[in-house]
Amino acid sequence: MMELAEWRDAMAAVLEELARVLPIEEDRIRASHEANCARTQAAQIRAKAAMDNN
Repeated sequence: MMELAEWRDAMAAVLEELARVLPIEEDRIRASHEANCARTQAAQIRAKAAMDNN
């Protein structure tokens, strides 16, 4: 399960980099939003894993 969280964090990093170079503002906003969602999902996965281990 932690591998999935790490993957989501990696995807967030890629999306953040993409948001910096996209020429269209709407696309930059969308990529940034998707990065935030991916980081949130990673945090949720980690929280669930921590609860399952207790």
